[in-house]
Amino acid sequence: MTRDTRRLAATLYTRLRGRVDPRIKDSVTRRMTQRVALAVLGNKLSAYEPIHEGAILMASQAEALPIDALHRIFEEICGVLLIGHVVPLEQVRQDIREATDHYIGMCICRQAERVHDLHRPDSAEVYLLGCEDQHRPWMDRLVDRYEALRGEDTITSQPLLDILARQATLRRVGDPGYGAGPFWQASWPYLELLLDHPRYVGQWRETMKANQRTWRVHPRLLEAWVELAFFSRGAVFTSMALVDERYTVCTCPGPENDGGCLLFNWTFYSDNPHVLAPHGPSQRRDAAGEALPCARFPERSTRPCFGCGCEHELPGAELPPGMPDPRPDYEG
Repeated sequence: MTRDTRRLAATLYTRLRGRVDPRIKDSVTRRMTQRVALAVLGNKLSAYEPIHEGAILMASQAEALPIDALHRIFEEICGVLLIGHVVPLEQVRQDIREATDHYIGMCICRQAERVHDLHRPDSAEVYLLGCEDQHRPWMDRLVDRYEALRGEDTITSQPLLDILARQATLRRVGDPGYGAGPFWQASWPYLELLLDHPRYVGQWRETMKANQRTWRVHPRLLEAWVELAFFSRGAVFTSMALVDERYTVCTCPGPENDGGCLLFNWTFYSDNPHVLAPHGPSQRRDAAGEALPCARFPERSTRPCFGCGCEHELPGAELPPGMPDPRPDYEG
């Protein structure tokens, strides 16, 4: 960031920190103010017509504007520029099958400690839905894929192969160190999907590769990995976008886990619930077509269903045949 951008970000953070809901984490507020400052001063997006006047006003009068007016402009810019789109599970599966190259990248939110969702609060226990035994079939599915590809997989990066090889050995000898929790602990914070696919621009993927922050993954392994994240940790897949350019698929924790990631934390506790756009066709709806709250996670029920991939008409239909559902019971 330039000096002017840093100054504007610092001014926004200082003035708005006391205005936003205290449930929004300091690290999230700081990152959102940085992103808005970059959008306003750091690139061509300040000329984007829906935010042009607000961008000029914010850049020139951030220190003098009444706090409510500054907050309103800030939220309007967030809602236009800094949007995440929910990508339902079935779409993620389809994108993996259609992509020509596949990577898992370091999650910047986790690396920068904007979210601490690996463990349960005040515990060394890895956060899972339910207990470890419920996730054994899903972990077995991933390790089975690894063993089926062993000797043929010339794609997957060695660090991930080493983690899977250790898990396969632990399973073979019946060691209690085998399981979804130890797997997530060992592979943390590699939690971004970076796909060579027309739906996603490639600049972020190439930057992450150049900075050696990615693991290449065989698509059959990646599909099992995605399902493990969705069913064992309740991950919601989202695609961050600047205006209309999507560049990654994130595995986001909801508000039930450390208050959520940047997108969920801001969506649930700010004055702008539109920073995270639900996937409309996948939302749970009533007979009149109105979106209903989430039926599985009480902490998400203050917002309409995000359309993360649950089959609302036939709960459980999104599971592979014969696989158990470790998520909270569907409330109907």
